[in-house]
Amino acid sequence: MEDFEKELKIGFLEEADQSLSDVEQCFLALETGSSDAENLNKIFRLAHNLKGSSKAVGFAEMGDFTHEFETFILRIKNGEIPADSSSVSLLLRCNDFLRDMVQGLKENLDASFDGSGLLSEMRNFQVGGSAETEPEAEAEEAADESVEPALEAHASAPVEIEPNLDLLAELMGTLQPAAAPVAAPAVPAPVASSAPAPAAAASANGHAAVVEETLRVSVSKVETLLNAVGELVILQSVLREQIASVDSSLVRKTVLQMGKLSKELQDVSMGLRMVPVKPTFQKMQRIVRDTAKALNKDVSIQLTGEETEIDKTVLEKINDPLVHLIRNSVDHGIESADKRKAAGKSEKGHVTLSASHRSGKLVIEVRDDGGGLNGAKLQKKAEEKGLIKPGLTLSEKEAFNLIFLPGFSTKEQVTDVSGRGVGMDVVRTNIKDLNGEVEIDSKIGEGTVFRIFLPLTLAIIDGMVVTQSSHRFVIPLAHVHETLQPTEAQLQTNHQLGQILMLRGENLPLVRLGDFFGLSAQHPATKMIAMVIRSGPQPFAMLVDDIVGQFQVVVKQLGPELQNYKGVSGSTILGDGKPALIIEPLDLRHRKLSLAKVPTPPKGEGAAA
Repeated sequence: MEDFEKELKIGFLEEADQSLSDVEQCFLALETGSSDAENLNKIFRLAHNLKGSSKAVGFAEMGDFTHEFETFILRIKNGEIPADSSSVSLLLRCNDFLRDMVQGLKENLDASFDGSGLLSEMRNFQVGGSAETEPEAEAEEAADESVEPALEAHASAPVEIEPNLDLLAELMGTLQPAAAPVAAPAVPAPVASSAPAPAAAASANGHAAVVEETLRVSVSKVETLLNAVGELVILQSVLREQIASVDSSLVRKTVLQMGKLSKELQDVSMGLRMVPVKPTFQKMQRIVRDTAKALNKDVSIQLTGEETEIDKTVLEKINDPLVHLIRNSVDHGIESADKRKAAGKSEKGHVTLSASHRSGKLVIEVRDDGGGLNGAKLQKKAEEKGLIKPGLTLSEKEAFNLIFLPGFSTKEQVTDVSGRGVGMDVVRTNIKDLNGEVEIDSKIGEGTVFRIFLPLTLAIIDGMVVTQSSHRFVIPLAHVHETLQPTEAQLQTNHQLGQILMLRGENLPLVRLGDFFGLSAQHPATKMIAMVIRSGPQPFAMLVDDIVGQFQVVVKQLGPELQNYKGVSGSTILGDGKPALIIEPLDLRHRKLSLAKVPTPPKGEGAAA
């Protein structure tokens, strides 16, 4: 196989994978009653273009399957088959098979697949979902009117098909617009591109909307660019520290202008990695549908904040936790129809998945209107399973966090959906690997909210460099609400909270940064700087010796011996070439509260503040 032919095939598979992922939302829309002509036309165009393109690049087996797939969709489009649960389920299974086929061909371009079972189901599908072994001649005739004769000859030919490059050039241009129901992220991915919008979309004022062109770039090139920008930021910090000793005003002015340009370059390069959460969120619609049907429940899902952007690396790792949280909400959260009716609720359960930016972090919420969590029952179940010692006094939030323990499950029997006690442990582990955190709010009879806090990016952050006992630390600027030098009148002592800062009628717990790192206090509190932290559920103040300034810093990963040190998220290189730790104030605060508890909960309990 020539390199050019191989490149064409790989390019087609990437486009096909994205298109099949996007069109899944159209199938789900059919089941909810959105069987409008436009939705059906989009589905049909995808199948038709996918069939022609697969034949053009030499994937005859995929072409044969998509030919039958197209015929089945045409029967729904012509009203011969209703777009009900059974037909949509078959469409989804066929779509899954095509996606599996695409993934298999990516690994081996000569791979073969057996789709005879699905082909038989589509050919013999009758109203009501029954499959009778009747000839498929009528279905074939229905498709013949809308397909191209030249491609029909290829569909029935058992011989190997050589790539038709001219036809490919024509069809590849139509494959992406067919997947227009869901816009793919316009962000670099490994040989993947975003689906362009139609060239002339009408805007609200009647004028044609301007459509941005996209360019497919490999992730390795983007990573190389980001690394170079990171080094540029470090060098800019070095120059910034050195210009104080330079007499030339021109040099100082030039360095300041370079700083502005490097900031713009950093913003643009970071934007290349930022992708909307929309594709990941929309996958959860399928999870809710399949889980609800397996449990014989009626559950709907609402998505909000789908255009919220997040670092591509973070988004890839958040998929599994979201799947477990969504399945948990449908299985454990939403009650059965009888229980909901007895409680005065509608028989249909509701799950809401939302994303938003808050205090420089991405906040993802999974909310259900189910029965809520019972802390006492959770603690009792954990004691029965031997996960915690009997008789511990736990707060409500600590009891909620027991569900994250490995092996914890409230199910008596293991099912296909849950019961093994590993799902929620995966949630907490993956989120902590991303330097994030998860918290739970729940009320019995009203529902439960799982709230995930994640960093927007893992590369460059705006930070405030502070000093403590001649050591320098970096605090992410997003955590700092304000700074002040406290007075004697503002400092008080509380027998429960310890030292507190009275700020405009509010009592804020006061902690010293040096206490967490074994650094003795060198100055009284009135000679230090209080940094007010309001990014968490409970605001507090942190004392430091001094503030050096605000800088952009490049986040460097810690070594394995420090990766699990709570309260330190990474390190950076400052302008003088020396390293400094990047601290997470909320984690430090949580650590202090956990150590202050009596009795101390067992390791792995995940006590929250």
